[in-house]
Amino acid sequence: MQPSSGPDWGSVHVPRAGEEVVITFLDNDIDRPLVMGQVYGGHKPAWHSSGLMAGYKSKEVGGGGFNHWVMDDSTGQVRTQIHSSHGHTQLNLGYLIDQRGNNRGGLRGTGFELRTDAYGALRAQQGLYLSTWKRSGAQGAQIDASEAQQQLKNSEQRVKTLSDTAQQHNALPM
Repeated sequence: MQPSSGPDWGSVHVPRAGEEVVITFLDNDIDRPLVMGQVYGGHKPAWHSSGLMAGYKSKEVGGGGFNHWVMDDSTGQVRTQIHSSHGHTQLNLGYLIDQRGNNRGGLRGTGFELRTDAYGALRAQQGLYLSTWKRSGAQGAQIDASEAQQQLKNSEQRVKTLSDTAQQHNALPM
């Protein structure tokens, strides 16, 4: 049994050692237990202290590491953060706000940030386009480089004009 499921999709959370669950038995048969859900037993502090944030935090089995996913719906500062403690690796989307345990920290910027203290790589077999050209509202095709192409054409024309002018003044053309 899953909280949401369908053909080829769904979600599952396997309880970890020390977590409390509610169990029932199919057809009252003690050999057919069914975990109905988890309950908070009061032995661990709640991860989030604010109703504005939702998320999930895991704990490394046999170690001190963790992963977390934070969705923050604070008015005017929505954001999502996916974080792995290994290499302090994060993907931050929306408002870039320091997350320290249950608490929102200071504002560091807006947009997106992909960061790590470890190694990183970008790979794209069919192409990768990195641009700072404004595309409000995510307009245009994924790898539309028309602004860069136009800038190159304008630069080519400028070089030709300068070369022609140099030649007219008995200098070597470019």
